[in-house]
Amino acid sequence: MKCRINEVLVHYVEHGVGVPLVALHGAGVDHREIEAAIEAIVPDTRCRRIYPDLPGMGLSTADGLTCNDDVVTQSNIFQPRGPVHPFHQEGRGLAPSVPGPSVNWRRLRETFA
Repeated sequence: MKCRINEVLVHYVEHGVGVPLVALHGAGVDHREIEAAIEAIVPDTRCRRIYPDLPGMGLSTADGLTCNDDVVTQSNIFQPRGPVHPFHQEGRGLAPSVPGPSVNWRRLRETFA
């Protein structure tokens, strides 16, 4: 799937239905790295898993982005809008200069088991 945010074309893959879980990969890879890890431990029926390629990686473009702050802003598009919904975001550090969440494997298993 693809969506356009300003000048950036963001590629992403999603599986399942339910509580959204957005999983962000680390630097130098694409969504497949984190997708393989999460799919191995999260049951198919409890959540909607969303795996975007970060701007400039995988099949996503980086047109118009100038710094890591722009990448973080683009990544926020996958957070639910409107009324508050349960939402989980996991990932590997984007780069040493950008604070990124670390995958808490135990919490994932407990939340979606």
